[in-house]
Amino acid sequence: MEVSREELYRRVWELPVVTLAQEFDISDVGLSKACRASGIPLPPRGYWMKLQHGKTVTKPALPPSTFTTVVIDAPRHRLPVPPNRKRPASAEPQKIVLEAPSPSHQLAPFAKATKQQLLSGKLTYELVHLHKTDLFDCQVSRGAIEEACQLLDAVEKAAPAYALTLVPGEKTLEFLHDGQAVVFRLSEQFTTSQEPVPGKQYASWERPPLVYHFTGKFKLELSGYFEGRKKWSDGKRQRLADVLVDFMEGVVLAAKALKQRRLEIEDRDRQWREEAERRAERERREKDLLDFRNKLLSEIQAQQQRAELKEYVESLQRELSTFVGPLPESTRQWLATAELWAHATDPVLQRVRRLASGIKMDYYSGSFGLPVA
Repeated sequence: MEVSREELYRRVWELPVVTLAQEFDISDVGLSKACRASGIPLPPRGYWMKLQHGKTVTKPALPPSTFTTVVIDAPRHRLPVPPNRKRPASAEPQKIVLEAPSPSHQLAPFAKATKQQLLSGKLTYELVHLHKTDLFDCQVSRGAIEEACQLLDAVEKAAPAYALTLVPGEKTLEFLHDGQAVVFRLSEQFTTSQEPVPGKQYASWERPPLVYHFTGKFKLELSGYFEGRKKWSDGKRQRLADVLVDFMEGVVLAAKALKQRRLEIEDRDRQWREEAERRAERERREKDLLDFRNKLLSEIQAQQQRAELKEYVESLQRELSTFVGPLPESTRQWLATAELWAHATDPVLQRVRRLASGIKMDYYSGSFGLPVA
């Protein structure tokens, strides 16, 4: 599919890239790549939010380019599933059901390993907190371990249907979608209060012991810098177990947003590096030109000094020739030394020979080569 560069520029500033990409039946990342390759500026992060709230926004002009049309490679960048079609029931379950504990129920591998560590883990402020690369990141009380592991088991088993893979991350298990990692955490909600010990007198600097009150409610939370929903939890009107489908879809959306932001940052960093390299090259070239000029002026000055020296020695010899009688020995030695310098090798002849044989340049001499004076 081909579209004119001016038309695509107008459209990307009328609709968000995510929305416009659906019309072309490609991913938002693929459309962004096509725009960047054709030199079409894209709205910066936060542009549509500012526009929605009536804030002042700027729209850069379309820079000139040799491109007149943009090729949209739909087969290459097509969305995994077109947005106007429903996913097959086998590809995405409409409801994720928690399996009740039973002798026949087997937890998924990561959920099973996490449960074993939770049961043997040490309490910190009445909580068991896991933070290992090959386990789920979770923070729960002893009494909530069983239910927490049911949630983790359901999430782990549903992941393949959403093209999600659980992989050991830098600190904990992470979701991986289309090459982008998403960090998440399961935690139990709780409140705290200070309960004084009966009959104990507290000093001004002392505080009553802190008591944790666990609610038995859980929260799934995504980490990372992206726009979109990040938390799903048990509430008054719904249970976390009933919104696991929303959570899994939220992970996919988070992965896409994080990947787009990562690509934008990588593209920005690449542009900065290229600009820094161009700037360094300009500075190197300017420094080399200045060095060339200074060395050239130095040779010119050496040539002028040689001519003045020769003329001065010859004038001395003419004046001394009018004297009658032999000159003192010291005078003859002095004139001989002066004449030696006056008839030293001509810088012009040295430069001519070097130019005829070719200039040898290195890191220290630059484009001027070795000086002759």
